[in-house]
Amino acid sequence: DNVNDADRLRLTGYKFLDDTLLTDVYFLFPPSQIALTALLFASVKATVQIDEYILKHIYGSLESVQMQNVKETIRLIANAVREQVKYKKGEVKQVVEKLDKCYNILNDPRSEEYKKKRFEQFQIITDYEAKHLP
Repeated sequence: DNVNDADRLRLTGYKFLDDTLLTDVYFLFPPSQIALTALLFASVKATVQIDEYILKHIYGSLESVQMQNVKETIRLIANAVREQVKYKKGEVKQVVEKLDKCYNILNDPRSEEYKKKRFEQFQIITDYEAKHLP
């Protein structure tokens, strides 16, 4: 039964982590707290009781203030995922079209033009160094 619970938690937790990719939580919170939030979210969704484990292994070594800080962080992460903005396909298409207008092949490191330009710049520096440095 524990193995089945772990598999259910893993799948639901991965879904939560996928959803976090559409938010800015990775810029705001440490990965360990995001993972803990995913685990707690998954346990609620899968109705798997892990409260005793969390209290013993996670909160057990924390002081009251630290525990409150962790709980607040979990709440903030969960809210960010729950309240993420869903964009309509038409809105995304408009943004992509605007970005395409801004695109400059000379600034794209994947393009041959960019590589050629960078090579020419490197050659200029190398030639200068060969002429002017001992």
